[in-house]
Amino acid sequence: MDVCEFSMMLGRFHDDELSPDQRRRVQLHLRECPPCATELEQIQAMSQALRASGLAAAPKASQQFLARLETLADQVEDTAVLRFVTRLTAAAAAILLAATLQWSFHQMNVTPAQPNVATPIALAPDEKMVIDPDSNVPTPGNDVSSVTETQLDGILPAVSGDRP
Repeated sequence: MDVCEFSMMLGRFHDDELSPDQRRRVQLHLRECPPCATELEQIQAMSQALRASGLAAAPKASQQFLARLETLADQVEDTAVLRFVTRLTAAAAAILLAATLQWSFHQMNVTPAQPNVATPIALAPDEKMVIDPDSNVPTPGNDVSSVTETQLDGILPAVSGDRP
């Protein structure tokens, strides 16, 4: 259920605490808003019941006092808005700080991806034989079969660990 903006003014309207302009606006509104008119009737009925029960009527506030209260009401609203904005700003700053810290910790723990690829090195045909003597893959510009027996005699002891 939507609350009418005038419903907060009905008690002050009943107690004759509104400025003439506000009073006129509420009277016009009461003609068009049945829920507010019903609420005002309930306020009036409660007031009559309190008077009938013998309870003394509340003292009437002076116009000067009411003017001071109205001035304070504006200050209270301003203070409430300022508190809300301050708290909202603090919350936004805390969220920003937490996000920045989380991001920076994440960046420290993540190392850039290094490709695990061996850099190709051009090998001489006899070096190819030392690395993979059983290979029958020809090297560019030279065939495995072109390796001489003398070259193999020099390479094989180095591979097998035999020392002269």
